[in-house]
Amino acid sequence: MVVSSENKKVITVGLASFGGVYIQYYGQMMAMSLISIIPMLVIFLIFQRQFVKGITLTGIKY
Repeated sequence: MVVSSENKKVITVGLASFGGVYIQYYGQMMAMSLISIIPMLVIFLIFQRQFVKGITLTGIKY
C-alpha cells in the first residue's frame, strides 16, 4: 500500500524519514522508537504464557 500523505504514514516509516541527511535528532528518534515498541511489548506481555508454551512445545520430541 502506498500512502502519499505525511499524516497517514506508519510510525516506522515516519521514523525512518524523520532523520535528516546531515542532522540527526537522536533524542527525538529514540523517543519515537520507544513509542513504536510499546504496543508490541504490551501484546507480548499479555500473551507471554502462550509464547513461552509454544516455544517449549517445539523443542519437545515425542
